[in-house]
Formats: sequence, structure tokens, C-alpha cells
Amino acid sequence: MITSYKTKVAIADDCHITRQLLRNHLKGIPEIKVVIESSNGKILLDEIRKTPPDIVLMDVIMGTMSGIETTREIRKINPNIKVIGWSVHCNKNTIIQMVQAGAISFLDKDSKLKQLRECICSIQKIGYYDNKYLTHVMRENIMALENKDLNTYDNAVLTDGEIHLMQLIGSGKNNLQMADELSVCLRKVQSDVRNLCDKTNTGNIAMLVKYGVRNGIIPL
Repeated sequence: MITSYKTKVAIADDCHITRQLLRNHLKGIPEIKVVIESSNGKILLDEIRKTPPDIVLMDVIMGTMSGIETTREIRKINPNIKVIGWSVHCNKNTIIQMVQAGAISFLDKDSKLKQLRECICSIQKIGYYDNKYLTHVMRENIMALENKDLNTYDNAVLTDGEIHLMQLIGSGKNNLQMADELSVCLRKVQSDVRNLCDKTNTGNIAMLVKYGVRNGIIPL
């Protein structure tokens, strides 16, 4: 029996042009139907509660709510919804954070649109996508925990640099002071602090410090 079911896809990206490009590409694929387009995580969650998709194509860096935080909330709302991380930020930590949050796959925004279609169809059909890039990162950074630059606390994998940053925060230094000590720009410190809060599932500096104390990272 031939089925006419279309995989329901939600697109979450803060760039209007990117959303338009994705929508135009996916609407030409018979087995896929775009049911939600959202510019940030908060809007996406509201839409998902009304119209649950099968798959979410999730931008990692968005305003209001990051893709990492949004993915965690999706898992609470409906664990059957599958999330594909989608970003230009394809460093190891970003991918690990997305997978820990609940993403089932991860694609570079530079990936060909053909690969996006293959990913969506594979996940809908067999439940996963054999992404060699993702597999390599996971094998190197989660399975091989003997890597000296990685440390696991409360299911979060932290680098030595992230631990040092948390200790600086715990010592009472502000962002400008940390930027001076680390010899980086203020914007990078601000971004790293936000990412560290996302990675540890803490919402603010106070909660991050409590996390550090609880795990023995920040001395009492």
C-alpha cells in the first residue's frame, strides 16, 4: 500500500534568508512538509505545543533562546520529536552540547542541501542519520574520555579552558577582568560565559557558581 504521509519539519533559524532558502528547498521534496518556521527558540516551543513536527532543523545560535536550550525543552514537551543541530559553529564542544541536549544529528550549514534531505529522510525512516562527521567527533570527545583536555561533571563534558573560566567567575572577576587575564576580547568572554551556562544547564552566573562549587571546580 502506497502511503502519502509527509514528514513534518520545523525550521528554527534567526536568519530570514536562511529560513526562506530552506523552505523553498524542502517544499520541492514530495515526502517532506514544512509545518513551522520560527526565528527563535521561544516562538518555536509555542508552535510545537500547537503543531508537533516529526523533525526540527535547529539553528544552534539564536536570540532569546539558544538551540541548545530549546532542544532540552523540546525533549521535555515531546521526546518523540527528533532534532537536527544546524550551525556554522561546528566545533567539538558545540556538537557535544547539542547531542547532550537531545539532538539526534548535526549538520554544518555549509552542507549541501542534498545532504539535508538525506538526513531528514534517514531519521524519519530508520531513526538516525549516519553522519561521519558527527560520529568522528563523538568518538573522539565522548567515547575517548581519556583525552586530558576533557572532564565530566554532572553529565557535562568540560575542557580545561572552561574549568579555568568557571574558576575565574567563582573568584569574583567580571567579564572585563577575565578578558584581560585570558588575553582575549570582551565579546569572546561574554560568548564563552553564555555557552558555559548552556553547557552546564545553568541559567545565570549565580547558578553556574553553585554548579562549580557542587562539583568541586570552584573552591569554597
